[in-house]
Formats: sequence, structure tokens, C-alpha cells
Amino acid sequence: MTSSVEYLKSWNGIFKIMQLVLGTICVGIIGNEFSTVFNFYSVECYFLIATCTFYIATFILFIGYLMSPSAASIIPKTIYANKDDKNEFLYHSIASILLLAASIALMVQIHKRYVIILHYKALLAASICSLLNTILYVCSAVIGFGTYRLSENNLVKVMSTVKLPSNCHQSEGYNIKKSDQNDVVMTTKRPIP
Repeated sequence: MTSSVEYLKSWNGIFKIMQLVLGTICVGIIGNEFSTVFNFYSVECYFLIATCTFYIATFILFIGYLMSPSAASIIPKTIYANKDDKNEFLYHSIASILLLAASIALMVQIHKRYVIILHYKALLAASICSLLNTILYVCSAVIGFGTYRLSENNLVKVMSTVKLPSNCHQSEGYNIKKSDQNDVVMTTKRPIP
């Protein structure tokens, strides 16, 4: 329970809550537009798909972080991170790019000449909320990248402080090797399945 409260107090938790609130507004407005108007454009379809996709994915991440204390360290190393484990950097970057494109496309569509928009103010509010959500996803990507860089620097500092005797090659089931850069590499004697 305390880890959930700590997550909610973190910048990542605050950004996720704000992303969910803005995503709810965007999905609600565009969903209402689809339920009341039979004549819709492909831009509105794209806006609905983009906002729903990242709303659902962010909601799943948020619930995962709240339900499991270890999720905050495991989830970023799965599908939401690239091969360098950059803490959801890839996910937030893609979300910000696609939401930016969706909100700009919707703004351009509702401001086109000779296009009749029944709920102009609502669609403008949805596109503005999506732009704000884009800013939140960019901030999350920057924080995720900063967290990655900080953890990478700490790992380098820890590894540089490890001093091994020059004749040390094996220790308690591990093979210990020194590379040319004086980094320490530990591998198990038995292969990992």
C-alpha cells in the first residue's frame, strides 16, 4: 500500500493521472461526436483511435503500477521499453508523436473552409486537451530518459569502485572477468535456460 502511495506522489504517477484525465475528456468528446453525427471524417477516426489506444495503454500501466510494487521496475523493461531499457521512453515518444499528429489534424479539419462542424467548441476542446496530453507524454519521456541516464551513470560508478585482485577468476559459482576498460563482468557457470 505504501509503495502505491509513493508511486502516486512521484512525477511519473502525477503525469499518468493527468494523462488519464485528459484522455478521458478526449475520448468522451470524440465518442460523443461519433454517437450523434453519422457524417464523420477520417481525421476524427484517427483522433479516436490514437486517443483510445494511448488512454487504454496508460490506464493498464497505471493499474499495473498500483497493484504491484515490483511492477515499477519490471514493466519498463518489457514491451514499453526499447532494447536499452530506457524506462518507457519509446512508448511515451510514440504516444506524444501520434497524439500531436491527431490533435493538429483535428484542429485543421475543424477550421477548414466549407466544412460544417456541429460541435465545433467540443472538438476544439478535445484537440486542445490532446495537445496538453502530448506535452505530458513528452515530459514523461524526458523523465524516463533522465531516469535511464541516471541509473546508467550510477551503474558505471558502482562498477568502477569494484576492485578485484588480479588473480581472481572464479568466486562462488560465478566467472569473473575484467575487460580492457577495467569493467567487471560476472557470468554464471551453468547456462541460463
